Amino acid sequence: MSVRYSLYQSLLHSIFVISTIFILRCICQVGNDVRTTVGYLGEQVVLKLDVHPKWKITSIRWSVYKNITIITIFQDGTLNQFWERFSLDTVSGDLTIANLTANDALKYRVDLDVNGKVRHTIYVQLLVQDQVSKPNITLMHSFLDAEKCVILLKCSSPNSTFSLSWKSEQSFSEPFYSDGPNVSQESVMWTSLNTNRPVSFTCIATDGKRNESSKWSGQCPDVQEQRNCTQNQDRVCISRGRGATIVLIGLLIIIITTIMVMYFQGSWCYIEQRQSFWNCVTSDTSGKEENGEDVTRPPDTSGKEENREDVTRPPDTSGKEENREDVTTYQERM
Repeated sequence: MSVRYSLYQSLLHSIFVISTIFILRCICQVGNDVRTTVGYLGEQVVLKLDVHPKWKITSIRWSVYKNITIITIFQDGTLNQFWERFSLDTVSGDLTIANLTANDALKYRVDLDVNGKVRHTIYVQLLVQDQVSKPNITLMHSFLDAEKCVILLKCSSPNSTFSLSWKSEQSFSEPFYSDGPNVSQESVMWTSLNTNRPVSFTCIATDGKRNESSKWSGQCPDVQEQRNCTQNQDRVCISRGRGATIVLIGLLIIIITTIMVMYFQGSWCYIEQRQSFWNCVTSDTSGKEENGEDVTRPPDTSGKEENREDVTRPPDTSGKEENREDVTTYQERM
């Protein structure tokens, strides 16, 4: 008997706890109505409340949930707006924000008084996203292989939050291969056509709410065009090779000229100044100016010429002759 009674009590206790949690959760959900709205940079967004059409709203107060900053108040038939770009619909309670910026991505709170008695609070989380831009399609390869047209395309988007996907024209019945549907930034597509004919492919960028697309149309070049392209590429390669050869020849000429100038300069220095050939080559003959004159001017050897003339001049013996005549006259007198 006691065991059954204890089990009965524990069962009632469990039911009471579960019921209490459920009721509190329902009350919290009713009291904290949270909604999410998505807007795009530079555009206009409306924070809709979707109130019951029979409600007669007598008071509206919009504010920022984080710091309780008042945005606009409507009470007793008087409207006070404190923020620019924000406008209030006093009938529905909807708040319109114009020219969205990234700073507008906040959680907002609105307090409503219905029929002057019931207060209802709604929270609106605003998400601000970049506008969906058109993707770029690049032709990677287009050529004929065994009479089949092979086309390789790449689709790219600057925003990594956009998903990229490919779509063919309605009349296209052959298979094509591409990346998965949730690829972002870059997606590659290729196909092989049995016949070379004009085809069209579309790349679609989406953020889940908006789509933008770009279309590519074309076909493979024929055999003659491929040959012309190959010949043009060969000509470009040949012209580049000729240009490189001319540059190398010019560099060789400059190097050879420099070596010859250094050689003749060293030889002249060796002959004129009697210095070693290496000292002449490595000597500073850069042509620095000293007192407005060029240092590379050949050295003045006039003094050396005068010294050479003095050395080679025959010695003066006139004094010795006079002494000899005096000696002979003295002997005759004796």
